[in-house]
Amino acid sequence: MVRRKRVGVSPRSAQNAGEQILSKNRDNLLNFLEHCYSIYNRVEYVKTDPIFFPTIQEGEREYIAFVSALFAYGKVSLINNFLQRFFDHYGIKPNTLKNYDPNVYYRFQSHDDVYKIYYFLMDVYERYGSIERCFLSFSDNLE
Repeated sequence: MVRRKRVGVSPRSAQNAGEQILSKNRDNLLNFLEHCYSIYNRVEYVKTDPIFFPTIQEGEREYIAFVSALFAYGKVSLINNFLQRFFDHYGIKPNTLKNYDPNVYYRFQSHDDVYKIYYFLMDVYERYGSIERCFLSFSDNLE
């Protein structure tokens, strides 16, 4: 049997090259994100983002922000219309059991799905007092 000599890059130098590429890509991504942040981190853009709701709704901000984030996909006008219907029906605090409304649905979530999310969050607030405390209850190591 004839042994063939391996030709090419050693595993160590390949790893170093890979790390250099990852580092460069990470730097490029960071620069791109910082650039986008500098352009869009302005008050005039807030209404084009579902995060708009926690800034205008009086109520449990954590709850409002969490619900807004859960449904923050799709066309902005549709998201905002849904969130308005959601908060009009289920309220701005998850403290009162409400019947589901067949008109409160969003894209892939039926009115039943939306109701279950509301009911789950109501249970989280009843048991833990906040979403944050719920997450923290799972581990002493979370910061």
